Amino acid sequence: AADAEVHMKKYISENFQLAVNGTPMKYQFLGKEAAEDLMGVWCYLEITDLSSISSLRVTNKLLLEIFEDQKNITQIVGPNKREGYLMFQKGQYTDEVQF
Repeated sequence: AADAEVHMKKYISENFQLAVNGTPMKYQFLGKEAAEDLMGVWCYLEITDLSSISSLRVTNKLLLEIFEDQKNITQIVGPNKREGYLMFQKGQYTDEVQF
């Protein structure tokens, strides 16, 4: 099981990128859990120690090359606990939010 998490982290790092204020950022993988219906997996990632954030660009290609109908929801919790959601699907891998 620990080996599976190593492979999952590698796959995520290759297919999920974040840029803050235009600068690519490293994030910490906090963990994962299966969705209640077992049809998905929630992965928890975090960027810490940001002095300021005005924009966040998300690139999410997870599983989009494997499943034609794959859709990925990315929930963002930004400054002042502001929340938002981004949807990714084949042909639409990148989106950006302003704070």
